[in-house]
Amino acid sequence: MKENQKFKACKCKPSIRNLLIVCFILFLCIAIPSQVAKADTITFDSSGNLVYVTHAGKDTTGVKYRTIGWIIKRYDMPLDAPGQQYVIIPKTSNGENIPDPLNPAYVYVYFRSSSSEITSAISRVSTEWKNQLLNYGGMVYIDSVMTVNEYGVIRGNVDSNGKLSGEVYTTYKGIAGARGWGYPPELMGYYDIKVMYPSQVKKPEPKYTITSTKQMDYKSSIFSDLHIGSYRAGEEKYNITQGIPGGETIYISGSVSKYYYETRVTWIKGYMEVPVPVTTTYIMNWKDYQGVSHSETQKVTRWYAVRKNFEYYDANSANAYGINQIELCNASIETGKYEKNIGMTAVGTSIKNYGSVASHVNSVVSNIKADAGTVILNSTNHLKPNIPNVNQESIAKAAVSGLMVKSDRITIAGKDILSDTVSLDRGSAPVYLVPEKYIVNNYGIQLDKTVVNGDYLSKCSIKHLDTQENKIISTEVGIEDIRVHTPVVCNGAIICGKMFNQDVEPVENTIILGKEFTVSGSTYGYHSELRGYGYGIYEKFIGEKMVSFPFDVKRGEIILGAGTWIDLNEGATFTVPQYVSMGDYEIDYRYFAINAKTHDVAGEEGANTSINSHMAYGKSKVRVSGRLFGFTVRDEKENVYYVGNRDENGRAREALQTLLCVDGKIQKAYELSIIAVGEYEEGDEIAVRYSYRYLEDGREEPVNVYIVNSRNAVDQGDLKRAPQEEILEINIKEELETGVAKYSWNYELGDEMYILPQDIEVSDIKQLRQEIEKSEIQLENGSLLISVEIETIKNETPFISYINENNAPMGYCNMWKTEGFRYNQNIADGVIRLLDGDAILIGIPKEKFYDYRVVGTH
Repeated sequence: MKENQKFKACKCKPSIRNLLIVCFILFLCIAIPSQVAKADTITFDSSGNLVYVTHAGKDTTGVKYRTIGWIIKRYDMPLDAPGQQYVIIPKTSNGENIPDPLNPAYVYVYFRSSSSEITSAISRVSTEWKNQLLNYGGMVYIDSVMTVNEYGVIRGNVDSNGKLSGEVYTTYKGIAGARGWGYPPELMGYYDIKVMYPSQVKKPEPKYTITSTKQMDYKSSIFSDLHIGSYRAGEEKYNITQGIPGGETIYISGSVSKYYYETRVTWIKGYMEVPVPVTTTYIMNWKDYQGVSHSETQKVTRWYAVRKNFEYYDANSANAYGINQIELCNASIETGKYEKNIGMTAVGTSIKNYGSVASHVNSVVSNIKADAGTVILNSTNHLKPNIPNVNQESIAKAAVSGLMVKSDRITIAGKDILSDTVSLDRGSAPVYLVPEKYIVNNYGIQLDKTVVNGDYLSKCSIKHLDTQENKIISTEVGIEDIRVHTPVVCNGAIICGKMFNQDVEPVENTIILGKEFTVSGSTYGYHSELRGYGYGIYEKFIGEKMVSFPFDVKRGEIILGAGTWIDLNEGATFTVPQYVSMGDYEIDYRYFAINAKTHDVAGEEGANTSINSHMAYGKSKVRVSGRLFGFTVRDEKENVYYVGNRDENGRAREALQTLLCVDGKIQKAYELSIIAVGEYEEGDEIAVRYSYRYLEDGREEPVNVYIVNSRNAVDQGDLKRAPQEEILEINIKEELETGVAKYSWNYELGDEMYILPQDIEVSDIKQLRQEIEKSEIQLENGSLLISVEIETIKNETPFISYINENNAPMGYCNMWKTEGFRYNQNIADGVIRLLDGDAILIGIPKEKFYDYRVVGTH
């Protein structure tokens, strides 16, 4: 086992260090019950770590007993007793040997098992037991797990999960009889050890929380002929009385009077969490499963943070000047006001700052305590009762009478504007002094971009100092107000490509299930006729863009439910889960101005032309569509052929058998399958259409294929055409996951097959034979190429196509190409050029001519 960190930190010489360790061990021995001290010392430190110290003779014999772990029991009863709970903790290292300075024949060995290891093991047995120990502490009962060390060979083991193996003893009786020990009774001290596990709830520190701060100015009023406007005088961008966006700049120009004083404070509100311990004495009574009565007393301390409100003022600044400054106050300005210094003449001022919150606020009584009395707990299940989870906050609150609070102190010309007198819960508030006037002029005054739209009153003050009387005078003068109208233009749209769109009749803005799409948050457009507005890009005035879908969407790994308003600033790329119903939808957008305080604000469509609006909204139409992919052919030999060497997203995958499925002889049946993404309804279908071409010597032609079940067939019913179309029932499927299904079906050929040019059709056996007899050329050694096209039918209308022949040239998805179909392939007769859908190639050798007849003309 690693050295105890406490010992490792010691920089003493080795002998002194060892002596300190022995002193620590002796302290542990004194602190535990006497019956344990006779054997080894075992206890828990304040952090819940199991500390084990053994005092043993040096190894002089070949056979010894050894502790290899401990059983920690919840109740003082056998392991197999009803209701008993326990864990087995391994001794995971060899410890540290320290010679006994009082007896050289003995050594101390120190071990430590971590609190986390113990509580993790207990948690696996009972979370409730773990919580009892961590929250309240409590007695546990420990038995040693022992084995025999024969000449250096350890005969038993406890693994990290507490599993026992080999020669292991968990009772005194077992280890006492294991070998012929010199004095077995000394082993009794290793069992039935009662140890208090300390509560891990620590005393909290007093906590101060500031809930609000507000800067406040106490100053003289202003007299002037000042004027304010947008940007620069004569170069106004906006008419500030009709509308100016937050965050723009204004100017102030004119003349003012010449003296002022000013103080600034921060009004601080908050609360102190006063730590109050509430102590309860619990007397626990129970009868064990053998009917023996037990009683145990335990003191439990519950800590509560009693919240008491306070408020006080921090002194930020205090200035008194001669001809010095002009100040413009308007809530739309970034700092709430503008100040222009002209010059100053010092006047006596002083500030006393107390600094931290703790220097301003403290409880009336220190070291508050509360006693909840004695509670008797009687068990009803033969087990020691649990400490109940109770809320004693009301007792804690009653113990706290209030807080002592003081503000900072500001003195100007010998007068306190802010007093530091101590009061109950509230410090003193600032008071006004009467100042005089002064002058200022400036450009580039920044408006606060976060202030809400509205009309903001302006206040202008001239400040000066009468040096003869040392008196501050303030004069307030009129100036223009400011109308803030931060513009918003909403022009949201969906950006989704064509490359995965397999719709037979595609429309713009089609979202494909399971594929990414992007929301475009454009802010370009027309706002209003106000000066400086009109057409433009309004991006810098937008604080938040949101979108709401009428269906679930996924951003990253998070599913966002239908109807959720989603912040586009956190990401504008989404996917639609595959379980969402396909169809046409409308998507809602709303853009909030950078000065919108909440989402619960008025809005207008397109642009917020009204000053009361902080939001603009809009809509766009989208279609949600599915997919078809994963077409395979399985032959009678269980070979599976895929369309190509790429998946449905066009990504390369491991080498597979790919189409064509080439057969040297006719197989009677093939199993075909596809995967469909998207939920379909009763009455929807999947249509599979087959077409046939005859290939020979580089020539090919479309053909009709007829199947006769027997060569001696005479009835019309014995003749049928090879499959032309199959309709798959939408509900007969293998559900792979919600919204994703696999459809499988058989494609079958008969015992005898006849191939005719596409312009020759027959209806019965007789007509077929006539066509064979009048045929001038018998085609041999050719091949039959079978093509497959698959599309879904939704609401009786073709919906999704595997090949998508009409739309693929315009950039839409042809799944044959996406999945990497090879259009040029080598066969026995050379290279052939294939078409989308070509799946099965059947060779018709001469020796099989009478089973498979190909008739026609060159």
